[in-house]
Amino acid sequence: MSYDSYKHNYYEEALKEAKVIIDNESLIEIKKDIKLIKIVNEVLLYDPDDNISIDEIDDLKVYMIAELEGYINSKSKPKEKKKQKSKQKGKKKQKSKQKLNRRRKNNKRRNIVVNTPIKKSKKDWISPIPKKVHLIWIGGDPPDYLKLFLQTFEKYLQEFDIKIWGNKDITKTNFPKTYSYIQKAKRLQGKPIKDEDDNTMLDDNYESYKYSKWAQITDLMRLEIICNNGGYYFDTTFEILKPMYNLLNKKEFTFVGCNELPRFKNVSILSNSFFGATKNNPILRRLLLKSRLSSIDFHDHSVDFQTGPGYLRSGILPEDSYFIFPTNYFYPFVEEYAPGVDPPYRKSSKNKCHDKTKKRKTMKQLNAKKGFLEFPCKKYPKSYALKHWQLGKSWLISDYYIRSE
Repeated sequence: MSYDSYKHNYYEEALKEAKVIIDNESLIEIKKDIKLIKIVNEVLLYDPDDNISIDEIDDLKVYMIAELEGYINSKSKPKEKKKQKSKQKGKKKQKSKQKLNRRRKNNKRRNIVVNTPIKKSKKDWISPIPKKVHLIWIGGDPPDYLKLFLQTFEKYLQEFDIKIWGNKDITKTNFPKTYSYIQKAKRLQGKPIKDEDDNTMLDDNYESYKYSKWAQITDLMRLEIICNNGGYYFDTTFEILKPMYNLLNKKEFTFVGCNELPRFKNVSILSNSFFGATKNNPILRRLLLKSRLSSIDFHDHSVDFQTGPGYLRSGILPEDSYFIFPTNYFYPFVEEYAPGVDPPYRKSSKNKCHDKTKKRKTMKQLNAKKGFLEFPCKKYPKSYALKHWQLGKSWLISDYYIRSE
């Protein structure tokens, strides 16, 4: 690829991402220069391969701001007309409603039934990704917070078929590619964890850490579920905050995701808490190759790059058809990666709707010492979903002691 075509592709991809953000934000807010510049800075990052200099990036920003201003104006003009039309329609609807009510009263006296008008359905589904939502809960009984979060899925994703996959669904028929590897992980469940030098890893009480393989098993399950069926995968620690029909209904996307870190091209992970794809998507097929699955080290206590976000990111190539949503759409906050350590390119913060102690009367206490939850959460109005990080991470080990065998 020549230098000019590389720069062109880099610019076009960033422009496409900016337009998606604009389509899902308020045009009045975006028209403010600061908001528009913020969007441009978010999508047009310094080139990770150093093929484009900082000065050239600054030039591209000028072109993009001008192009996006034209895009915003073209979108806002018809909307103003629509507003006037909608006002007229509103008046007509009000009059027709009054007429209908009068007719109903008159017809009630005459025992005549009047059929009410049928509401028009939503915009047709044009995305190649099917309207299916998949969640997984395996192991013991589901936690109390899952019942709460499911209410938000049913409320805001009414148009989607929602399925929860459980222990009974783990069969060779459902998981022909990953079944043997799932069984391999299961055999380690509850056994003491050892480091690379074969020393037992101990917690603060000097008791051995035990393998918790449920997260890693679901890592494999979600890849094959979406590959075999198509649709969208969500972790059970997600709370849906508002409808997503229009957000997800884009005809050009065959794989979508969202990263907890804002610079997708600069990092080696893609959060696998949420992603969507077409049936038999090439990215997922690549990750489910026998050669890839056979290379997984199930004894490695750091699962992120064995089956988790690092594994998912490794399957995406530059030529693939994919789109990554802005970070705050699904991950409005992120925790520290280690005590006192922020994740790359982003400041850590606390969940505004969760705490270890009851800070407000409206907070609900969760079972299993999971703290207190403000439900439903209304602290992140610009987000479509909220990942409650602190309710998961059962596999994470930040520090340990060792015992030589």
